[in-house]
Amino acid sequence: MSKNRRKNGNSIEISTFAKWGVIFTVIAVIGVSYVSMKNRLHQYGEQRRTLERELTVLRETNRAMASQIVILCSRDALQQKLDSGFIQMIPIPDDRIVRLEMNPQRSPSAELQAVSNQMGF
Repeated sequence: MSKNRRKNGNSIEISTFAKWGVIFTVIAVIGVSYVSMKNRLHQYGEQRRTLERELTVLRETNRAMASQIVILCSRDALQQKLDSGFIQMIPIPDDRIVRLEMNPQRSPSAELQAVSNQMGF
């Protein structure tokens, strides 16, 4: 009878145990991957929100600076700076002014003309 008991005894089947071990490992890897990807998406979303806030602040700063440039370059502001002595202006000599005609008459003999740019301060 000892042989019969041995045959009917509870034995662990390695194939079933290995199959369930592989299934559990695959499910665990998939779960850990899913959680890590969700965490990464959350981090990227936070970075994007932070960058969008910074971009909004920079755009507002640019708008404020552009309006300040317009104000500071206006004729009234420049005139006040000139009157207070902050800006000094000197007249431009006539020999340094180039005047262009709207409809210049071209001479047929000279299409190209030499131009001299002398700096004689």
